[in-house]
Amino acid sequence: MSPATLSKTTLKPRARWQRAMWALFVMTLAGFSLRHAGDDFLAVEDSLAPAEIAVVLGGDPEFRGAEAARLYEQGLAGQIWLTASLEDTYSREVFERMGVPRSVVRVFDWHQANTASELRAIACEIQTSGGDSIMFVTSTYHSRRVKELWQKLTGDHPHAIVRYARKDVADTKHWWRTSYGARSVWHEWFGLLRAWITPARWL
Repeated sequence: MSPATLSKTTLKPRARWQRAMWALFVMTLAGFSLRHAGDDFLAVEDSLAPAEIAVVLGGDPEFRGAEAARLYEQGLAGQIWLTASLEDTYSREVFERMGVPRSVVRVFDWHQANTASELRAIACEIQTSGGDSIMFVTSTYHSRRVKELWQKLTGDHPHAIVRYARKDVADTKHWWRTSYGARSVWHEWFGLLRAWITPARWL
């Protein structure tokens, strides 16, 4: 066997081993990234500051409504807007229990198809009624998409503070352990990808 042939024969197993190690590295990195896809990226919130309006986005009325009521009690929101009329009854029960007067609550029956449409309707309403500051109350998984969409659709005018409910039952640290967590994470990632690649006028 010539030296060249011997060299090629020796390199083949080594090349296979290197490819296997790289594949293992990539799979490990992907697994780590997916494991932390919920808590390290999707769940974001801004520092608290007073806002004229706290908007309770549709979904999880018990936790989101309670968080908006808590913000009102602390003097951090002057009004509370509900964007889903179907959740009005339940949210009002939460508000009544927490001492939020009916006079500061507004309910909108928009029936928006998705988060982008909901935020666009809110932006139009603020432009009509006036307002310089707004706070969105949502869930942990949903917070990143709300922030990204608002900036894309409005340029963050008016400035929006994004907060998620303190008592949200979603386990963002171990999202893969439940079907609810897995569905929520994949739904939000799909929504984020759509928000990143789709022009604002088509959202």
